[in-house]
Amino acid sequence: MCRFFLYYGQNKLVSEILSGDNPIYKQFNKKAYTPNSSYWIGDENFIFMGFGILIPNNDIIKFTNPNIHINNEISNKKTNVLLAHLRLYDPIYNKKFVESEIQPLIHNDIKFMHVGTLILNNTPNYPPKIIDDKIRNYMSANTDSSYMFSLFLFHYYNSPREIINRLIEAFIYMVKIIIENSNKHINGTMNFLIYGNDFILCSRLTTKKNGSSSPIYYTILNDDIMISLEPTNTVLDWVEIPQQHILLYYKNKILLHNIKNY
Repeated sequence: MCRFFLYYGQNKLVSEILSGDNPIYKQFNKKAYTPNSSYWIGDENFIFMGFGILIPNNDIIKFTNPNIHINNEISNKKTNVLLAHLRLYDPIYNKKFVESEIQPLIHNDIKFMHVGTLILNNTPNYPPKIIDDKIRNYMSANTDSSYMFSLFLFHYYNSPREIINRLIEAFIYMVKIIIENSNKHINGTMNFLIYGNDFILCSRLTTKKNGSSSPIYYTILNDDIMISLEPTNTVLDWVEIPQQHILLYYKNKILLHNIKNY
């Protein structure tokens, strides 16, 4: 299963943020996973399809080579923002990914990550065949993730609403279009993480209203916020995002929105 991770807070070394108990670090280095995890792939011989790590000033490094190692140049950098996305091989994709398709995806100061499987128009990992030009203009790659990101961007940039309503409405607009284009017989996963310079949006959603998806957790400690698919340290107070909810972090406050009726 793919993974994403976000850190936002005080300046720290990348090696300190991606420490030994971090799930990205564990999968990246093929370490044993947490014993109670239901989502560990259980195979030391998995194949990377891509890894992306982003720190400030759009300093993003992406890998498509399965023999990946975080080098000292990355590990010794200090940052107050870090986004990491790890894509593992799954036969459903039946393709190789190029660098532009590896997440985090970037548009200006907004970054996007997705984990989970969505089947749009019965085709995994590809967008619908017919896309309005006003949406396609925001796409950076011909993937379902880029299409989903473009839906959010289109609504976000063209809404006159104030920031919080604009963010939530753009997110719900994206979700509704995805559901309309999804395979109705499959429980698609809409676990998204969108980061802007002054906001964080994260969702734990499914295309079926009564569906379930892998848990996502967040924690805040001394104004540092982390979001992960697995808790990274047992001494921290991790909170699980409820199913069918959106988390919005804005001006040091957490807002949880229940959108069961989307």
